[in-house]
Amino acid sequence: MTQRTGELFDLGYQHYDGPREGRMRARKAVFFDGFRTTLGLGRGAGAKVLPMLLFGAAMAPAIIIALIVSLTNDLIDLPGHPEYYQVVSIVLLIFTAIIAPELLCADRRNGVISLYLVRPLSITDYVAARWLAFFAITLLLVYSGQIVLLAGLILSASDPVDYIRDNW
Repeated sequence: MTQRTGELFDLGYQHYDGPREGRMRARKAVFFDGFRTTLGLGRGAGAKVLPMLLFGAAMAPAIIIALIVSLTNDLIDLPGHPEYYQVVSIVLLIFTAIIAPELLCADRRNGVISLYLVRPLSITDYVAARWLAFFAITLLLVYSGQIVLLAGLILSASDPVDYIRDNW
């Protein structure tokens, strides 16, 4: 009986000689992954449709209000900055109700949380990074409409400096 000899296969793996970046880099990676997941980046077209539709629905009132104010020259009383939140609050609630489970449940469903937590990320770091991604994308959605509305109202004002002084 002959004894089999082992074979070695060169799979092309190389030793990593770079710096070990630690917990902060891991938190940053989870944050940016959450940001990309929320917007559907790196996924198919179907994952991008709903975030973009909701972003457009949040921006539409600001654009419409700014256009009407610029065309009517303050002849009618339109909602301003405080009322803008009332107009888009339903869109914001729908958006947050969709993205919050998407950030946490997909990792549990796919079984990758254990891979995240191997090293050096703790469960607190993971949750904090995901929460910050949720918070950042929600702030982007909320304040982008406010910035568009502010720019439109400033540009349509008869004296932009007075408008800024009165409404800042």
